Amino acid sequence: MRITHRLAKPLPGKIPVLVGTGILVLGLLALSLLLSLSRTSHVAIASNKALHPFTITSPDFRDGGSLSQKNEFNQFGCTGSNLAPELNWTNVPAGTKSFAMLMSDYDAPVAGGFHHWIVYKIPAGSREL
Repeated sequence: MRITHRLAKPLPGKIPVLVGTGILVLGLLALSLLLSLSRTSHVAIASNKALHPFTITSPDFRDGGSLSQKNEFNQFGCTGSNLAPELNWTNVPAGTKSFAMLMSDYDAPVAGGFHHWIVYKIPAGSREL
């Protein structure tokens, strides 16, 4: 009889632990569902951006190639026309407020390289420089 009484008696220390564990499990399940849904939308967005990345091109040189002679300096043994290369860009990210362009020559024989251009506050609607 004493054993029956013990089993029927509520265990006050265990109930809050069980309720807390249940709430934690339900919260983790809800979080898992939300993360799986958000991951799917991020994958779709990422794949869309992969199809249309922000791209800079120039008719004056190829990716990894050298500038033409018209873009070279006209001193110190160089015989170029010292003209800036034309730059064009497409697929501007939504919300762009302005552009900045830094053109540095890290191979130049000066400490830290030579900084040719530092241009900023280029309007967001611009597509060439």
